[in-house]
Amino acid sequence: MFIESRAGLPNGNKYDVVESELNYINSKFISLNYEEKRATSDFFTEFIPSFVKGMKAVDKLFDSTFQSILYAGSYFEGLKVGKPDEYDLDLIFKLPINYDELEITSSPERPGYVKIRLSDLEHRRLVKDQHWNECYRKVMAKWFDDDKFFLPDKFRFWLQSVVQKTLNRYICSNELAVYVSTSGPAITLHVLKASTWQRIEFSVDLVPVLRIYNRHPPPEICRTHIRDAHISSGRILSWYVVPKPVKSDYIYSRVNLNWRLAFHDHERILISGNERLKPALRLLKKFRDSRNFSKIASYYLKTICLWELDKPENSNIWTWGSLSYVFVHLLKAFYDSLKVGKIPYYWQKEHNLLSDINQSTIADMSYLLKKIIDKIETDPKLIPQLILSTEEYQLYKYEQSQRNEIEQSERCRIEEHFRVNYEHAADSRNESSLFWRVNVPKFVRATLNLYFSQQKTHQPIQE
Repeated sequence: MFIESRAGLPNGNKYDVVESELNYINSKFISLNYEEKRATSDFFTEFIPSFVKGMKAVDKLFDSTFQSILYAGSYFEGLKVGKPDEYDLDLIFKLPINYDELEITSSPERPGYVKIRLSDLEHRRLVKDQHWNECYRKVMAKWFDDDKFFLPDKFRFWLQSVVQKTLNRYICSNELAVYVSTSGPAITLHVLKASTWQRIEFSVDLVPVLRIYNRHPPPEICRTHIRDAHISSGRILSWYVVPKPVKSDYIYSRVNLNWRLAFHDHERILISGNERLKPALRLLKKFRDSRNFSKIASYYLKTICLWELDKPENSNIWTWGSLSYVFVHLLKAFYDSLKVGKIPYYWQKEHNLLSDINQSTIADMSYLLKKIIDKIETDPKLIPQLILSTEEYQLYKYEQSQRNEIEQSERCRIEEHFRVNYEHAADSRNESSLFWRVNVPKFVRATLNLYFSQQKTHQPIQE
């Protein structure tokens, strides 16, 4: 465990030798290019409303139950690394049932997940409801099993069919192509717009979710973390359930009853206001990509940050620590997690986010990361080289040499200007000490005398 190096307020730490370089890397190699971001964002904000309008047109149930879009993921959290070509959208649905009559309980075999059952009382009410039977029953009745459990896969498959029907009717052109794929709970739209003067390409993950509001999650969820987020926001925050498929259920041909929990609003509140955290996390994500820790999802690294924020001894570093210190701090926390093969889910620590990764793979990553940290401890100047890919580091070194040449040239120009002005001031003093005292400000006289004493070409001018 890297404990001692994290203790205390990190003023003047040894990693500061690369502070300016890390700020440059963040702005040059990690922060999104403004022109690319604007072009992609402009078309994205035009495309999404158009596609949602198309989904409403092809499916009456979607039209009546779709509520709003929750913009989630790295791009909208300010944590995106690389090109602005991936967007995560949670499509929030308000189903025509009484949410107070949903029995939401933790899944005993799957921590971090819940099961949702329609109460007997609500089921009887819906059976007698004429509007329900006429408008919703034909589709929604298939979403519940005989025990009235809400089946997440059925809900997700329905949205997939809506997206596919929309795509079949969506008007594309020679300049616009759209196709769809699925992964986990997301239905991914791959969008390409190409013309003779511009090419815009991005993907959009559409994830169906239910928003649960004015209600606490099951008692197994960490109440302390929930309370902290509520206090910081000044209100009771909503939470979400997501129809994520569970691999083990497919392997053993079991019906999946598990909905993944999501606390987007809570996590955003807890992370906000910690000045160094986001840029340091972006550096960590860039390091992960460059060093090929491909099995580590961005959410795993974000979870490590949430746990580090939770520790009282770290309270000062997010504001007062240098970027270089916070980056190395998170890198060591990452190693500590790999070493024990566990990243506990922040909202229910019994769920290990690394549980689906082979133990030998985790051990290999831990060994590699330990070697990298040892190199940094020996020579912190290696940090930029370890964060960037080989090609990026070569570009970085070239740009650094160009900057040094410009700075050296500017320094010589200033020194020459300084010398000429000093000698003129010295000559003026010889002609008239009154001119020296009246026309040359005191702080300038002091600076010139310092320069003079260093050059040793004239005697200091007496006041």
